[in-house]
Amino acid sequence: GLSVVGVDLFFSNCIIRNNYSYGAGGGIGSGISLIVFDSINRCSMYNNYGLSGTEIYKVNSIYPLHVYMDTFMVARPDRYHIFAAPDSSGNIFSFDGWHHKVEQTAETLYVSPQGDNAHSGLSPEEPLKNTWLALVKARPLPGQPQTIRLLEGTYSCSTTGERLPLGLKDSVSIVGAGQSESVIDAENISRFLLGDPVSGPIRVSSMSLINGIVAYYSLSGGSVYVRSITGELSFDSIRIENVTSKYKGGIHSQNVEKLSISNCDFTAIKGHPLVVSNGNFNDLSLKTDVVNTIFKDNMPPVSFGSSDHLYFNSIYLNTYFPATPENKLVNLINCQVTDNTDSTNQGYVSRGALVLDQVNASIINCSFANNRALNSQSGASFNIQGLSTVNIYNSIFYQNQPTEIGFYAPEGNRPTVNIFNSLVLGGTNSFFDPGEGNLYYDPTNIDTDPLFTGYGEFPYALSGLSPCIDAGTLELPEGITLPATDLAGNPRVWGGSVDMGAYEFNPVSIGESRLQPQTVARLTAMPNPFTHEISITAQLTTAVSVRITVHNLLGREVACLMEQTDNRLSLTSLQWDGRSSTGENLPAGVYLISLSENGKPVASLRVVKE
Repeated sequence: GLSVVGVDLFFSNCIIRNNYSYGAGGGIGSGISLIVFDSINRCSMYNNYGLSGTEIYKVNSIYPLHVYMDTFMVARPDRYHIFAAPDSSGNIFSFDGWHHKVEQTAETLYVSPQGDNAHSGLSPEEPLKNTWLALVKARPLPGQPQTIRLLEGTYSCSTTGERLPLGLKDSVSIVGAGQSESVIDAENISRFLLGDPVSGPIRVSSMSLINGIVAYYSLSGGSVYVRSITGELSFDSIRIENVTSKYKGGIHSQNVEKLSISNCDFTAIKGHPLVVSNGNFNDLSLKTDVVNTIFKDNMPPVSFGSSDHLYFNSIYLNTYFPATPENKLVNLINCQVTDNTDSTNQGYVSRGALVLDQVNASIINCSFANNRALNSQSGASFNIQGLSTVNIYNSIFYQNQPTEIGFYAPEGNRPTVNIFNSLVLGGTNSFFDPGEGNLYYDPTNIDTDPLFTGYGEFPYALSGLSPCIDAGTLELPEGITLPATDLAGNPRVWGGSVDMGAYEFNPVSIGESRLQPQTVARLTAMPNPFTHEISITAQLTTAVSVRITVHNLLGREVACLMEQTDNRLSLTSLQWDGRSSTGENLPAGVYLISLSENGKPVASLRVVKE
């Protein structure tokens, strides 16, 4: 509405409404100014929105702020509605209002593209239309976090009147109906979410954020920018895709006390998909966990002018000051970082995959493959620098260019790296400038082809011939807990052992949980091994669809032995002659007989053809 900088301004009998800012201060943005509101001929302010200080945003001013209103958006504004830096006495603001437009609530609020902002928003049957209004209405009680639920549909400025970027609010979570069901589309005109400062716990989950742009802002901040946050902030089951930025494109976290990113997908982002930058913040220990998350097909930032910053790497984790064992902890667990490309020329550091700068990090069961720095003459796809201590377990580094892992010791500050039970293509010969760091390379590491499947939804899953199967270790650093499943939804630990990389081998069905041992064998076969023919007996459930199939060790189905849409049998015997469904005589080897009911695998049995 109004930008007020470096002046004294007196408001009397004014109406400020229906204004919308891409930044802070929807109604009034003020800096280094004295703002006075007439207490007799009062003003009205409502229906304005900005990501912080939806109605009033005051910074860099030692003057007090006394807000007198005839009509305001809410009856009891907090710092979400009026954000004010402390005056010379340490006070924030005072408020005196006669009327208000919106009733606030501590209950769960529902939003739908088919909703109506005249609704209460208190049930799925009476949803609000806009998320920004739900944030304005939300008023969580002390110690009782609140949730805004986004029902199925696409939310955007042009189609639903959404006001982006949305400003996160203290102790208010935003939860969608699923990555495919709830979509926030920035339509290449704005960022998605910002929070500065806010207090947790806050959860953003189960949605997609698409078509964002970070072009008209400073180098600070990505399409999701969170800064100076106390408590816990978690992003779970979020897909961020197709973002254009001149520097940071995905999530940029700066001084978040406890950040959790899990089950997320960062794809086709021009600019850093993830930047975590921590300094000394309120004497707090700062911890970041990134778990079961994919970074793929990300690209360099886009230039919007000759002075734009074009450094790029998929993940950038750094601190302002050297880390100590008690703070600035970063864990990457079960993550896939693949097919990210850097075409900028940034000298010693190639920016294809990850940079760790002055952090204490654990890299557990991650897969780094086919990341490229096209113009780099030195450096590595995975770069560790400064006074960092990095422990790497059960991870894969394969075909990253120009080299796999590199070290950099500015002013002699050497990083320390310990690598255990990992596959590193080229072994220690693939390290760039190893003399810059302190390296312990354990004999449990291997140098070979991981033999990924190379096809389907999870091309970086392991084939049945992979040397990474059961080659990991469960003796991990203190405080590290593996997730229950891998990136394809299979159990992360199977048979008391763990594989290398982000995927646990499962020859039955990539994407389904690996089959659990059966108390009663539902599949038996004899003779096993066999030469020409094998007899298979199956215990079946009636009144369900049933399939009995044969898979090779790459997970491909080679034969279907039985298929019933409405099974009436409780027991069946089948003969398999070792041929494929097309009649091809299959080669000798190990095959897996799989029983599926209603599309879900329920039992499996390994057989050997001689």
